[in-house]
Amino acid sequence: MTSVRWNTWPLAGDLGLVKVMGKTSWVLSIAAVVLLIGPWLLPSTIPQRIRFFPFPFFAPMAIAAVVSGVNALRDMRGSERGNRCWAWAGITLGSVTILVPSIVIVWACWDLTRAGV
Repeated sequence: MTSVRWNTWPLAGDLGLVKVMGKTSWVLSIAAVVLLIGPWLLPSTIPQRIRFFPFPFFAPMAIAAVVSGVNALRDMRGSERGNRCWAWAGITLGSVTILVPSIVIVWACWDLTRAGV
């Protein structure tokens, strides 16, 4: 018998924390943008029921992106565990994904009311 020490992973002590905090917010915000503009990018040969099915889910996805970004920033406060840029990008893109359609809806309602329709 030899006195070789068997480790399951020889570099287990050398690995640091993986810096992935904040990327969830960014991924959710990209998914919200895809859900928002996706129906208009798909070919018209696909039935409208199928093309516009994911459209109502963009708002909850964008809100989840903002909430997860704020939570990631709160968890990263005072430490160097993650990259804050990913969280800020998710918060910004999620907010824009909510604000732009809201502004368009308010503008359309105002314009239709003014036109007397």
